[in-house]
Order: sequence, then C-alpha cells, then structure tokens
Amino acid sequence: MNSPTPMNSGTPTNSSTPTISGPPGGTVRQAAAIGYLVAVATCAVLGAWRENPAFYLAAVILALPTGIVAFACIYLGYAILSGVGGLFTETSLPDGSTPAWLLVSSATLNVLLIVGAAAVNLLLLRWWRRARPRTRTQR
Repeated sequence: MNSPTPMNSGTPTNSSTPTISGPPGGTVRQAAAIGYLVAVATCAVLGAWRENPAFYLAAVILALPTGIVAFACIYLGYAILSGVGGLFTETSLPDGSTPAWLLVSSATLNVLLIVGAAAVNLLLLRWWRRARPRTRTQR
C-alpha cells in the first residue's frame, strides 16, 4: 500500500498565497484606524438610537478636529431637513413630539457626518505622515 506524500515536504513551492508587504507596523496602523472608526461609529449610533446627546458629544470629541465641522453641519442639516420636509408634511405632531421621518433622517445624517469627520481625520493623518520630513531613525 502506498503512503501519501506529505504536502509540505520541505521543498519550496510556488504557492498562490498572497503576501502582505508594506511598511513596518502597517497592519497595526490599519487595525488602529478601523478601531477608531468603530469607536466613533458606535458612539454616534448609540446617540441616534437612544436619542442621548452624551453619546453624540463623545463621538464628536473623538472625531476632533474635524468633528467641529461635523457638529456645525449637524445643526445646518437639521434645519435643512425640517425646512424642506416642512414643505410637504408637518414637522411636529399634535402632542408636540417630533415625527418619525424627521427623527430617522436627522439621526442618519448625524451618524454619517460624525463618521465622515472621523474618516477625514484619518486621511489628514495619512497626508501629514507622508508630508513630514523623515529622519534617519524613521525608516
């Protein structure tokens, strides 16, 4: 009876397994960037879901410095949503509460603006890292 030959017999083979090449620490930076975006998105989504401004504030603080622009755009976006929506339907219910369409659309806008600000922060950080002069110890 023939015994099967082992798959890895010690000789190099030409495999099609992709290898990751890049700067040292690149995967750590990518993981940190993804973790940062997840943290900001989690705070923003919790703020939208629970309608709690503390979560929004935490997300905006995490998204600084572009979080300031996002914060201003949130107020501008709400005014535009309620203004344009007010042309077609009421912006407040008879009991004084906010209609569902306005709550959902403003919460979606808030989350998109804050997470977008965090993404812009990452792009600015990447640009800054590439633009700064490198010394001999930073290889």
